[in-house]
Amino acid sequence: LDHLRRATVASPDHARAHHLYGLALHFSGDAPAALVEFETSRRDPDFVSGLPAFQLHYGRALRDVGRYDDARDPLERYVASNPGDPLGFFELGQLELIAGDRSQDRADYVRAERAFLTSLTLDPMFAEAHRTLALVYRKLERYEEAAEEMAIYERLRT
Repeated sequence: LDHLRRATVASPDHARAHHLYGLALHFSGDAPAALVEFETSRRDPDFVSGLPAFQLHYGRALRDVGRYDDARDPLERYVASNPGDPLGFFELGQLELIAGDRSQDRADYVRAERAFLTSLTLDPMFAEAHRTLALVYRKLERYEEAAEEMAIYERLRT
C-alpha cells in the first residue's frame, strides 16, 4: 500500500494512481479511504470513461460506506455497459438486497433476485451468487428454492 500512497503524493493529479490506491485500500478493508481515492480519480473524466470497471469499483465503495442511493447509478451504468460480466450483476444484486433489508419492500428483493439470476446465467459456477440468491429466496419466503441454492453453493465450495 505504501508504494501506491507515495505515487499519489508524487503525482496528485494522476487518476490511475489514485484509482489503484483506492482498489488496494478497498481490498484491504478500508472502504472510506478507498472512496476518497476514487473520488479523486473521478476528477479526470477521460480516465473514468476509458476504464469501464471504474464504475464497478466506485459503486462498490459507495455501497460499502453506506451510500446506497449513490451506489445505484454507477453499478447500473456498469452492468449496462458490461452486460456479460456476472460480477457486475452480483454487485448490483447485493445493493438490491441491502435496499430490501432497509425498506422491507418485496420489489427490492425481486430486483435482487433478477440481478443474481442474471449473474448465474452468465456464470453458473459463481458460488457466492448462489448463496446470496438463497438469502433472497428466504426473504421472499421461497424456502424450497432457498434450500436448492444453498445446496448448489455447498457443492461448489467443496
